[in-house]
Amino acid sequence: MSKIILLSNDDGVEAPGIKVLMEGLADLGILYVVAPSDQMSGSSHSITLGREIEVVERGERVYAVKGTPADCTLIALFGLLPRKPDLVVSGINLGYNLGEDVFYSGTVAAAREGALYGVRAMSISIEDVENPHWETALHYARLFSEKILRDELGGRLFNVNVPSRR
Repeated sequence: MSKIILLSNDDGVEAPGIKVLMEGLADLGILYVVAPSDQMSGSSHSITLGREIEVVERGERVYAVKGTPADCTLIALFGLLPRKPDLVVSGINLGYNLGEDVFYSGTVAAAREGALYGVRAMSISIEDVENPHWETALHYARLFSEKILRDELGGRLFNVNVPSRR
C-alpha cells in the first residue's frame, strides 16, 4: 500500500515552500496538500469555531482552506484523506521556529495537530527569509521524511530548522 503524506503550512497553499515540498517529495508516496488559502503565520494552534470553513479544491489532491493550519490538518484527517496519513509535513517555513516561536507558529501547529492524533509529523523551517536556499531545506525534508516513513526515528513530532548555508 502506498504511503500517504499530508503537506500543509501556515504561509498558504500558493507559498513557494509548500511547492518545493510538493515537487521534491512526490516520489515518496501519495501527496495531499491541505493548506490555508491565506497567509496564517503566527496563528499558533488555534482552530476555527462558530462558522463554516470553506474548502476549495485547487487541483488533484490540493485543497485551500479558509482557516488555520490546525484546521487544515483536522479537515484532512477527518474529511479529505481516504485514511490516516503516514506522515504530516508542514512547511517549508521562511524563518526559524525555535524556542518560544514554536508556541506561536502555525507551521509547527499543523504538524503538532497530526501528532495529537497519532500521526508522525514534521515541521520544517529555513533560516533565511530574504534569500532562502530551497534545495538545502528540501534535502533535509527528504532525509527526515524517508527516515520517518521507514521507522528509523523514534518520536512522533519533529521540528526541523535548516540554516540557509549552501
